Amino acid sequence: MDKGNFIDFSANVNPFAPNDDLMEMVKSTVSKREFYVSYPDTEYSRARESIAKNLGNGMNGDNIILANGSIELIKLFSEVFSKGEAIIPIPTFCEYERSCRMCDSDPIFIRRDGGFEENPLPGIKSTLTPMTSSLYICNPNNPTGALMKKETLRELAEFLDNEDVMVFVDEAFIDFAPNESVIDMLEDLNNIVVGRSLTKILGIPGIRLGYGIANKDTIEMLRNVQMPWSVNNLARDIAENISRFNAFITYTVDKLTIERGYMIDRLESSVPGIEILPSNANYIMMRIDGMSSQEISGQLRAKGFLVRRCDSFRGGDVKSVRIAIRDREDDDRFLEAMTVLFGS
Repeated sequence: MDKGNFIDFSANVNPFAPNDDLMEMVKSTVSKREFYVSYPDTEYSRARESIAKNLGNGMNGDNIILANGSIELIKLFSEVFSKGEAIIPIPTFCEYERSCRMCDSDPIFIRRDGGFEENPLPGIKSTLTPMTSSLYICNPNNPTGALMKKETLRELAEFLDNEDVMVFVDEAFIDFAPNESVIDMLEDLNNIVVGRSLTKILGIPGIRLGYGIANKDTIEMLRNVQMPWSVNNLARDIAENISRFNAFITYTVDKLTIERGYMIDRLESSVPGIEILPSNANYIMMRIDGMSSQEISGQLRAKGFLVRRCDSFRGGDVKSVRIAIRDREDDDRFLEAMTVLFGS
């Protein structure tokens, strides 16, 4: 779809990206002959060490796998660990199901009508069978923005470790809740793979870059099924210089957290019957009483705004839409349209 004539609130990509430092680095990289004529190092040793050092927590390059966006990592995890049945709490990111099916694994869905904050262990225990091999958790969750606490995830992972079930924790949006990351659990739990995406927070979907974090043996298993050179030279250089972007990421998180609160306050005060779920990410999920997601998105589209219908997610609400948080200028335009269309 051509998005040129719309303001896109459907994609939860950093609205302040790319920053100047990244642009200068890209220009420098692509100006070199080696960028075009040299294959990347299949080990990505410097990139993996740079990411590990930036993470801290006693990590080293053996704990890291570089990937062509987090979607490649999800596929690798599915290929290695999702045999038989895979549990997927829904609604959530669609690629878990897709990757499982591509790897001949049967996705078993658990509805999370109460949100993702509550402990899912009772539901998982009732769903667990001898065929269960893996669990996928998105935290913060997409599309709801709900956050599962670290203590809950530890209880869950410890139980599943005893059942020989691997856990994929997708932390694509964990920059908005860094204290709830589970990477420190890797010291004593061997059944966790953490996925991270730099695509969204750095605003580089056209470059594609993600990485996985796990113990050394698990990383080796993932790398053994990874195609060579899946990460290009430009993405590799960004990974090697990841610490250069820490200040920009902090700036982004601070700004978007303020904007998220601003959007929620304004929407709740100007649109009767609106319900907005609490969010710990750079997007919010909302519904308006008496309206379907198709009606909401259609009317906004007519005003020049794109939003994501949540019924496009398995188990998603036919009444809800997901709205990305953008900069103040775009947010104010969106709020004006919402008031005109749905205000009292």
